[in-house]
Amino acid sequence: MIPARNEEGVIGNLLSDLLIQTCLGEQDEIIVINDHSSDATSQIAASFDDPRIQTIDLADFIDETQLVAHKKAAITTGVTLARNEWIVMTDADCHWPPEVLTTIKNQAGNSGVDLICGPVLVNGADNPLTGFQGLDLLAYIFLTAAYTHAKRPILANGAHLSFRKELFERIGGYAGIDHIPSGDDVLLLQKVRRESPASKVSYLASSRAVVYTEAMTTWSDFWRQRFRWAGKSGHYDSPDLTFAQGVSFLVAAMLVAGTLVAFFLPLLRLPIIVFWLLKGSFEYLILRQLANYYHQKSLLKFYPFATVFQPFYLLTVGIATLLGIKVRWSGRKH
Repeated sequence: MIPARNEEGVIGNLLSDLLIQTCLGEQDEIIVINDHSSDATSQIAASFDDPRIQTIDLADFIDETQLVAHKKAAITTGVTLARNEWIVMTDADCHWPPEVLTTIKNQAGNSGVDLICGPVLVNGADNPLTGFQGLDLLAYIFLTAAYTHAKRPILANGAHLSFRKELFERIGGYAGIDHIPSGDDVLLLQKVRRESPASKVSYLASSRAVVYTEAMTTWSDFWRQRFRWAGKSGHYDSPDLTFAQGVSFLVAAMLVAGTLVAFFLPLLRLPIIVFWLLKGSFEYLILRQLANYYHQKSLLKFYPFATVFQPFYLLTVGIATLLGIKVRWSGRKH
């Protein structure tokens, strides 16, 4: 299931990836939901000569002016039309190595599994900006896997999310959260936990299951993306996620404020330096293990920049969230 808006530059690459998945069956469907694109996204998808690929124009079902949460509407439309038991979600700008679908099917075959979260990493990080995003996704994987393993899942990534169609329909899909423009992944997970607590959520930890996404290549796009993501956080109802976010924001605020104050109070300089070193060392040990496991060791050269930048980034995004800052994304305001 691929919701896509103005993705003519990447949709063809993704469809090519999906068609060479090692266990793609004759009964599987690849559904592209064109979300009112103004470019050739729909035409490129329709040009693939494979009966398993379907291209659906959301405009044929819903007028764009009637929508607030466009991506949620696209996903809902696609799920309604899908014939198979499992829905596998991804984004149009992703790269899928050939064995990803095999790992999903193997996990889905386990008794009682209803929703599967998978790892997403940055494709080809080669500078501090893209390197930070790569390390940030490694940290996201760590939190996703840890909380899911503890049977208290709090995070998911819509670029690699699978669930039973019956589960989606049973909880009413996005009903009740369809007034929120973003959050098609985490908010759906939280709704599953709230309305179907017996459903089993699992994490796909295999290094063969990684889906790769494109990093933002400019600082302006990076900040707009992160402000858009932060806009959904006010709708989270998970105490675990709220606690994790609160601790991260508090640590970031202490580091930034302490560093600024230490310029004027020499007595604070040593404690602040020790605080930075302890935090940086602890996080490095975790990220190094993940980087080794997921074959992302090249990201570690960006860690010195990332560990210094992260508190300032978290503080900025946190303040933007509290202020309710809105940004435009794909020509729409979020």
